[in-house]
This record gives sequence, structure tokens and C-alpha cells, in this order.
Amino acid sequence: MTEKQRNEMLVEMTDDVAELCLDDNYAQTQAITVTESEAYRLLDRHQRLMRSLERAGTLDRAIEFLPDDETIDTMDSMKIGLTRPEIAVLLAYAKNVTYEELLRSELPDDPLLEGDLSRYFPMALRERHHDSIETHTLRREIIATSVTNSMINRTGPTFVNEMRDRTGHETPEIARAYTVVREAFRLRALWAEIEALDNKVSTEAQTLMLREIGRTVDRTTQWFLRNADHPLDITALMETYAPGIKTLAAQMDELLQPDQREDVAQRTQRFVCPGVPEALCQRVGALKMLSTACDIVRLSTEADVPVLDAAKTYFAVGSRFRLDWLRRGANRLTPDSTWHKLAVEAIIDDMWGTQTDLSRKVLGNGGTGTEAIDGWVATRREIVERVETLIGELEAVGQVDLAMLAVANRELRGMVAR
Repeated sequence: MTEKQRNEMLVEMTDDVAELCLDDNYAQTQAITVTESEAYRLLDRHQRLMRSLERAGTLDRAIEFLPDDETIDTMDSMKIGLTRPEIAVLLAYAKNVTYEELLRSELPDDPLLEGDLSRYFPMALRERHHDSIETHTLRREIIATSVTNSMINRTGPTFVNEMRDRTGHETPEIARAYTVVREAFRLRALWAEIEALDNKVSTEAQTLMLREIGRTVDRTTQWFLRNADHPLDITALMETYAPGIKTLAAQMDELLQPDQREDVAQRTQRFVCPGVPEALCQRVGALKMLSTACDIVRLSTEADVPVLDAAKTYFAVGSRFRLDWLRRGANRLTPDSTWHKLAVEAIIDDMWGTQTDLSRKVLGNGGTGTEAIDGWVATRREIVERVETLIGELEAVGQVDLAMLAVANRELRGMVAR
């Protein structure tokens, strides 16, 4: 390429370069807005991140004008969270640390991440110099930057730190799991559809939908970290899970039990707002149920049954043993301490595991769906009746507390052992 040709291309790419820069600024501002919308709920996570950065010698709160632990205690008593500038500081630190850890790993060498590399460049360069992009001198640095920005902008500053604490896995594996979720659940298209509503609907409506997607990313990323073989093979996991997730997303309504359809309808109603397409509200409202797709696809493979049959069994188990109702009750609790909150989260996670384990037992007994559950129950009537009586008593009370959940969870786990 001659100097004249280069200069002509630079002029041609001016608008694309500006758009790429603005997109990055947009994404960071959006991340701050989403985090600010639930800043008080996230206060303990922000505190844990600051402590982690301090232990690593990376952060000095005084220099960055971030609140110390005594101030955070006061904020907690006043039920307020970090401000936008404080969140922005944490976001920057989270990105810097994540980038360095990814760059030192083998993650930037994964072929599946070439898309992240390509999207970093203007379209004209992608079309005319694709081979040069693939062999770019800063290829690894660009991929590490792109993955970092995608993950932290979409999940917030505490995501990596929380995943590390919960699962024991380091940043590169967390990034791999996040990438699998982003691609397998086709979240780019969902994010783009929400962002296309800028200046057409309220910011609050968009933020609410983005938070719902964030919760799905959180749960499913954690699932892959806890259940898939390590090191995570992004390509293999995509081939295994993406088709099943797509199938379940297309037929979710037909697979759910009546009480579950009602729950999805109520969740969908939260996102109804003038200007928001009905189909988008429905897709976001169904995300919580769709996040179970990972368990369902794995059950389908283990039992060698079609994914739709595995799904019918899984959802029927959740409805039959009132696991959905128990988790909703747990989510309505207002924890009075960090430890109380962690205990509730642990029980909710365990109940998802119980639903999977019970479904595995039913499928292993032969057959699928409600008839298969009836057949499995018939062979262990005594313990099932005891559990159903207990849950009936809890439903009569109306609202469960932590002690009730712990007892119910223990009894449900007892059925798995029989």
C-alpha cells in the first residue's frame, strides 16, 4: 500500500473509527448506569473487591477517594451504595487487573476469539486486510483488551472477583466461561436490540432488562465453571450446548408447566413499557427459565434422550416438588447481613442442583415427563409423601424464612439419596 492509498483509507475510515471509540465509551457508561441502579445491593461486593485489590497491592482507597470500611458501614446503615465516580474507578481497576491476567494466559490464542480481534478494527480493514489482522503484531493484546471490555462492561466491576471467590477458578477460565455463555445464548443480539431502543423508551426500562441479562450471565457462567471439564474448551462447549439452548429457547412456552408459565408471564410484565417490543419483553422474561438449559442439555446427553424430553422432565420435577415456589420465596427474603445473604444464595443454588439430580433419577428410571415422575415416586412413596407434606405446610404459612428453606432443602436432598 502506498502512502497515498494509506491516507485515502484513513480518511475513508474516519467515521468507523469514531463509531468504534464511541461504542466503547457508550458501553462503559452503560455499565456504570446498570451498576448504579443497584449500587446498595452490590455494596458488599464492591467492598470485597476493594479489599481484594488492596491485598494485591493494586489499590489505595485514599488516593482514589474510595470509602474505607468504616464509611461503608455507615453507608450500609443508610442503605446507599457507591456513587457513579466511585463505580467508574472500580470499573477501571477491574479492567486493568483483568487485562493483565488474560494477557499472561493462553486465552488470547484461542481461535474462537478471532471474532473479538476482527471487531476491534473498522469494517474497511476487515474486508480488505483480513489476513493482516489475523497476524497483527498486537493480536494477543487486542484480544485481551476486547474480551476484558466485553466481560466487565456487561457484568460490572465485581464479576470476576465474585466468580473467583465462588468457584476457585482464575480469570482466564472465568473469561472462557463468559465467552461460552455470550455466544451460546446469543446475547450480542439481545443487547443490541435493547440498545436500539435508545431515546425511544426510558433508560430505566433498558436498565431493568440489562440487569436481567446480567443475572443470567452470572448464573450460567458459574454453571460452566462448576460443571464443565477444565481447561474449558470454548469451541467444544459451543458445539455441545448452543444447539440445545437454541431449541429450548424456541419452544420454552410449550415445555413449561402451568405455574411456570404464569411465573414467566409475571416476570415478562416487569419489562412491559411503551415502545418496548412485546417479543423482546417475552425473551427477557423467559431468561431465568432458559438459564436452566445447561442442566437440561447435560441431562439429555447423560440419559440419551432428546433435549425436549429432558426439558419436560426437568420442568415437571420443579413444579411437582415446588422447587420453583421455594426459590421464589428465597428470593423474596431480605437478608440482614452478608452471611445471611450468602446462606440464602447457597440454598438457592443447591435447590437448582437438587432439581437436576431428581430429574437424573427420574430419567434413569425410564421414561420422561410427568408419567416418568409418577413411576419413580411409586417406588419411594413414604419419603416423597413426607416431603410433600412438609412443603404443603410451608405453603400454608405463605412466606418462608431461612430456617424453613434449610429444612426443606435437606428433605429434598434426602429424596435424591433414595
